[in-house]
Amino acid sequence: MALLKRVLAPVVDVRDEETVLTAMMFGYSFLAMTAYNMVQPITRSKFITAHGAENLPYVVLASIVLIALLMQGYSRLGRLMPGRWIIPVTQSIMVGLLVLFWILYADPAAMQAPSGGGIETSAVQGWVATALYWFGQIYAILLISQFWTLANLIFDPRQAKRLFGFIGAGASLGGFVGGSLPAFFAHALGSRQLLLVSAIVLALCTLVVVAIVSRVRGVDLRGLETAAEERGVGGHEALRMLRGSKHLQIIAIVIGLTSIGAGLVDQQLNMATEVFAGRDRTDAMTAVLGQVQVYVSAIGFVIQIFLTTRIQRLLGVGFALMLLPIGFGVMAMIILLNAALWAPMLARVMDKSLRYTVDKTSREILFLPLPDTIKNKAKPFVDVTADRFARALQGFVVLILIAPWGLELSWQQISYASLIVMAIWIGMVIVAKRAYTRAFRSSLAQRVVHTADLRLTVVDLTTIETLVEELAHPDPARVLYAIDLLESLEKRNLVTPLLLSHEAPAVRVRALRALASVRSDIAVRWVPRIRRLLGDPDPTVRAAAIGALAAISKEGAATIARPLLSDPDPRIRVTAAAALASSDRAQDVDAAEEALAALVFDAADSAREARREVAAAIRQIANPRFHGLVIHLMHDLDQEVAEEAIESVRATGAGDFTFVPALVALLRNRKLKGRARSVLA
Repeated sequence: MALLKRVLAPVVDVRDEETVLTAMMFGYSFLAMTAYNMVQPITRSKFITAHGAENLPYVVLASIVLIALLMQGYSRLGRLMPGRWIIPVTQSIMVGLLVLFWILYADPAAMQAPSGGGIETSAVQGWVATALYWFGQIYAILLISQFWTLANLIFDPRQAKRLFGFIGAGASLGGFVGGSLPAFFAHALGSRQLLLVSAIVLALCTLVVVAIVSRVRGVDLRGLETAAEERGVGGHEALRMLRGSKHLQIIAIVIGLTSIGAGLVDQQLNMATEVFAGRDRTDAMTAVLGQVQVYVSAIGFVIQIFLTTRIQRLLGVGFALMLLPIGFGVMAMIILLNAALWAPMLARVMDKSLRYTVDKTSREILFLPLPDTIKNKAKPFVDVTADRFARALQGFVVLILIAPWGLELSWQQISYASLIVMAIWIGMVIVAKRAYTRAFRSSLAQRVVHTADLRLTVVDLTTIETLVEELAHPDPARVLYAIDLLESLEKRNLVTPLLLSHEAPAVRVRALRALASVRSDIAVRWVPRIRRLLGDPDPTVRAAAIGALAAISKEGAATIARPLLSDPDPRIRVTAAAALASSDRAQDVDAAEEALAALVFDAADSAREARREVAAAIRQIANPRFHGLVIHLMHDLDQEVAEEAIESVRATGAGDFTFVPALVALLRNRKLKGRARSVLA
């Protein structure tokens, strides 16, 4: 395990207990995507050979209904078995189906109907090709959705931010390897043999999944049975939410336009591949489509690692969302001017490379300002149903464009429709950017985003600027919320140290905690200012200051506190003693008790404020050894000191009956009996 962690350390921030599981999830994503990307070009080439690229829209439309029905059946069957069996069983069935297709394509004569059946071999091949295409669609949905559902069940949001980038890189690598096999070996091995290779790879993936679910026995895996269906609300409620949220409507339209644009490019590539590679040359078409997948994976990986974050952080979500439609329009012009196969290949590479990197991440950011009550319910519906509706619309549009009963356009001429889609798309992106800015500002006022569930690690410049502006808001609650969001987005270094002078103690405490976790070269500049807070009027601020100094100096709080026991300021001595009271060293606890006792038993009127500070500081000390000091302070001649001590007893909780006699005695005190009675109750 130590060796594995050393190997992973340069590329991912992984903890000791996460090392093996993270490596296994990386292997899972790699093998799953390798298996899928081998099959993807084969499903298309076999279908084009059997039916022609012009008939793909029909099977796409049919697959939308078929997949929805199959996913419902999958969900119902999944509920009948334990959660940890769902993925292995599903993948084992898919392995069996891949082997079945391999057998069916073994010999054309074997696919012929029995004598007298009246069905030609080509007809049987056509049905097998259609079934293989539908299988490829289901294959993709299940592999991807099951993987990410399992990942989200295993890792919490904080782990996800650290680990998902590395785990997702396994999918990118799998896409590259899986696409390379048909791209470079389709002619040598043949498309049929690659089906068997995919089955073997998926079988290895199944073994990895079995090892993963065995390792996470304590994790509740319920929910895997619904991995491929939209969750949260039914259609009627989702439509109601869409009608009630203009921002959600805009997101749905943007997702729909993205799907339509991708469908047009996909159809152009399929038709061009048929023309240039030859309809009867299945392996040649497989190789062409495999090459596209290789370039998509390689370029997409580079974009995701090196460009996505920079584009969104520096140029904003509006610019990031604009890249795909503009690139879409540019490629449409190139296709119109170049009747060459490389043009639609390049368009497909551009589309998928941007759609699953910059564009997908940016669309996730658009959901950020939505209340969780809407986001958690409607987001899955919008993601899935809007995409399915758009695919159905795209299928009808393509049929109108290419069918003999329609416009009968060539693969090049489809680009005219692409340019129209681009214009609408760009307009909607502009609207989406403005709506996002308004919605995000409104969400800050209402505090609708739950930072504990926030999984985004990348946001745009506008979002960050808005949060930084929020740090200057006069309402302390909004300042605290802005700090929480910045920390959740891994931007705690933007929490200004000027908040250490904020009038609200809670903000000063929160700022200290944030500064304690930023890079040491930044935090060390503010050490003098933090030290001054050791004398802050509020004891919680003083305690937070010691914690911040300890974190910045990489030393324990006790090391920072020991020298402060002799400070001339009694407030600093009280703070130091409170920190030492929880030390593991008996000498520290003794010194803390001695320092506090010296202040408690100083009955001089000049020591009144120091006694009150001790009474308040006791709330931060869990050690019952110090409760006797509180009892003494409850009977202090100064009413404010006694009231503070009673409040500390209240904060200590109802588990310690040591305080009961003292509280009962205070019932005779005319000024304190009300507080004492309340605490006793």
